[in-house]
Amino acid sequence: MRPYLWPAALGLLAGLAVFFIALVGGRLAPRLGSQSLAAAATLSALAVNLVLLLLAVLALLVAGAAYRRAHDSGVQQQKLIEAEHATLDQSRQALAAMSGQLTDHRKLFDATVEAMGEQLKAVRQAYEDERKRLTRKPIIDIRVGQASGAQLDSLIRVDIDARGYTPIDFLVANVGDADLVAPTVILQAFPPAVFIDERDVHILERPDHHTLQMSPAAIKARGEPVRCAIDVKVPLDVDEFQISVSVFRQGFGAAAKNFRFAAGRRLRQGKI
Repeated sequence: MRPYLWPAALGLLAGLAVFFIALVGGRLAPRLGSQSLAAAATLSALAVNLVLLLLAVLALLVAGAAYRRAHDSGVQQQKLIEAEHATLDQSRQALAAMSGQLTDHRKLFDATVEAMGEQLKAVRQAYEDERKRLTRKPIIDIRVGQASGAQLDSLIRVDIDARGYTPIDFLVANVGDADLVAPTVILQAFPPAVFIDERDVHILERPDHHTLQMSPAAIKARGEPVRCAIDVKVPLDVDEFQISVSVFRQGFGAAAKNFRFAAGRRLRQGKI
């Protein structure tokens, strides 16, 4: 309201001046009877011009006040707009930083999910491998030389050389689907008077001479049989003997088979 106080005051003064001029002109008219019409017109024109001048000044003041108000309002709006722009820039920068952090977090999350997926695959594969491994097992088949089938359950006749030794080859095969690693093969003869030694390794005196322990490296699944080559010393008074072959390994149990042998020809110096 302050910008309009001065124009209002000037307008009031202009009205008072016109009223005073009119009042003075009316009072002085009887005394100045000798004045001409031209002087009266001049006085009236002067009063009108004065009023118009005051109105013009009033209009200028009103226009100036309106301009100043509009200018101040524009400046304030400009400042508000600049402040809003600054706030928007800060918000944009904050959003950009947050977006970058979210992108990094997403990449980290994706990498974590991928690593967990790979670990899960590895665990599943290990579980599947372990399940298959547990379902696989070795199956041991024990044979004598070229004998097979019913021959293994019947009396097997063997020759005895002049020194009383009989070479026998036991074949230990694995017909299963898992290797038998580091097994132990135990051969035991009955009666105990029958001695067992490794092929061409004859020990005259050792405890439990009728028992022999051998340790092959591994018996491969569906691979070549492991050959346990032994020399059996059969006393002259023994016509029939048995050899039990057992295969052991921790976690596997045991596989065993008995074979019956009959002393056949006795060779002397390479002849019958």
